[in-house]
Amino acid sequence: MPGSKVTRLKRNFSSNPLRFRTGFFFATIDYMNDLVNKKCRACELGEGKLGPAEIEAFMTRFPQWVVKDNHEISRKFKFKNFAEALVFVNKIGVLAESEGHHPDISFGWGYVTITLSTHTVLGLSENDFILAAKIDTLG
Repeated sequence: MPGSKVTRLKRNFSSNPLRFRTGFFFATIDYMNDLVNKKCRACELGEGKLGPAEIEAFMTRFPQWVVKDNHEISRKFKFKNFAEALVFVNKIGVLAESEGHHPDISFGWGYVTITLSTHTVLGLSENDFILAAKIDTLG
């Protein structure tokens, strides 16, 4: 709900171990399929920032990604040469434009490093994990 803040996160063990109750709604994290099928949505300043428990829950499904200070996630992809890395960067660029959520990208001969965070929330939002899931399908 716009304007509401989620202040507590309780784990609901009664039905699905990956189902969390947060304030006004239930969010089931069926990670990859659900996230790949979602669309990034615009965040308003400060709205949608994930807390440490929510970030930890998402990260269990992203073992190749690294979280830094609960503020950003990153992953390094390896390629055989510069041309393959560039093709991958261009695919991510098209994806990022279609999602309206843009990662920081660095690349060179044989590697691409992607870093995701949501600037409007000054940390991580669900959008970062949606885009990470979609990037994982490319790489």
